[in-house]
Amino acid sequence: MTEADIKSIMVGIRPLAKGDGAQSTAGLSRDHCLHLDENGLLSVFGGKWTTYRLIAQDAVDLALKLAGLKARPCLTENLKIHGYCLGENSSAADEATAHLCVYGADARLIQSMIAENKILGERLHSSFPYCQAEVIWAVRMEMCRTVEDFLARHVRALFLNAEAAAAMAPEVAKLMAVELGQDEAWQNAQVLAFQALARKYSSAP
Repeated sequence: MTEADIKSIMVGIRPLAKGDGAQSTAGLSRDHCLHLDENGLLSVFGGKWTTYRLIAQDAVDLALKLAGLKARPCLTENLKIHGYCLGENSSAADEATAHLCVYGADARLIQSMIAENKILGERLHSSFPYCQAEVIWAVRMEMCRTVEDFLARHVRALFLNAEAAAAMAPEVAKLMAVELGQDEAWQNAQVLAFQALARKYSSAP
């Protein structure tokens, strides 16, 4: 493997709680901790996205105790959220739309859009399975309002292949502009802004 094989690069800042004697962040615990100050302010430090529900549960449980309120069992562990599905509903109709399983029960609705207009099933780029219908769905149902939002957060293309994501930007902007009632100037601005961002994720100088 060479540098030319790298599709995207990124760094992030992890919110770690300070540890005594740790020489580097690698030596700090990824666990969350709760802190109560002298004014009664309850704060949460550290933790990970993958443990967000447990963090919230611990914080609420302690807040109930401090406030002298009646404790109740946490209901979120098995709470079904929007888009959940069971059994056959979790599978897409064919290989071309198999990636839509991440939408849960909503996958059927996106497939319906494609069934009504086959063009919406066309891929945005050969490197990804993402299709035109997903852009429209993101705008109509997921409050997506910028090309960056779609390519970075709704389908994560920017973090997987920055060059391919940049190539997808014009088509994404065009589809979004129709949905949002925006003009060509808006499209151009969106594309330029996203492609400038994508260059920061590229390994190329």
